[in-house]
Amino acid sequence: KFKPPVGLERLQSATDIAFAERGLPTNLVPSRDIGLQVSGDISEGLFAYQVGVFNGAPDLANGGDDLSDAKDFAARVFVQPFRSGSFRPLGFGLAASTGFERGSTAAPGLPSYRTPGQQTLFRYNTSATTPANNVYADGKRLRLSPQGYYYTGPLGLMGEYVISRNEVTRAGETAELEHKAWQTVGSYFLTGEKAGFRSPAPKKPFDLKEGGLGAIELVGRYGELSLDESSFPIYATLTSSVQKARAWGVGVNWHFTRAVKVGVDYERTTFTGGAVTGDRPAENAVIGRFQTSF
Repeated sequence: KFKPPVGLERLQSATDIAFAERGLPTNLVPSRDIGLQVSGDISEGLFAYQVGVFNGAPDLANGGDDLSDAKDFAARVFVQPFRSGSFRPLGFGLAASTGFERGSTAAPGLPSYRTPGQQTLFRYNTSATTPANNVYADGKRLRLSPQGYYYTGPLGLMGEYVISRNEVTRAGETAELEHKAWQTVGSYFLTGEKAGFRSPAPKKPFDLKEGGLGAIELVGRYGELSLDESSFPIYATLTSSVQKARAWGVGVNWHFTRAVKVGVDYERTTFTGGAVTGDRPAENAVIGRFQTSF
């Protein structure tokens, strides 16, 4: 059980992500799944690849029991074409997964999506009194994600775009719904460390006796999540699920040592739809995080 090779920020370790919570595109990729994968790289990362077969987990899900005999196939290629010069830390790639999911009214096999503040912003329709009106996965599932990053000195930039298509059914009505999300993430080390996909070790770890302050990192991001218009009103309810979310955030991380990090983020998310009348009120979230890893 591990991370399928689809979302770029999802593949980044939890100890290395810029913000305390992952951004909107991570809603559209699986968190973890049970499967078998072959991976490798050529010329020390010039060309990296992953190819695997998995049980098949819904978006944002931590895969467990398999709902059917169908499997998901996932693959990713990532290229870092410049081995020297100022463009050496440039990398870009493409990831995809495809498969079939056969849910049921009792086990829908469908996700719900969350804001950066971890509040539900979209869920498929369910009915406790009339299970036949529950929406469930019934057909092909496809994900596609172009992605990339660029790191130069203390500056880091990362971006990804995700498309997630799912065939769903409710009370005899069937549709293929396409949800989309993208984001850009930037970081800058005020203390001069070299930014990277993995957090660098501080040049001077925090030590009052030796005068070391650790590493100070400023972070920012912007992202959007768009839900298929055809979701409404049959498969989702516009008064409780949003059509679109836009989020921007800023934060600061203090890396005391390679193993200890403290961060504070502010993120504002605005919505289209999602309320009884008009748009759901904006979410303003302040999130603090203390982590230690070893």
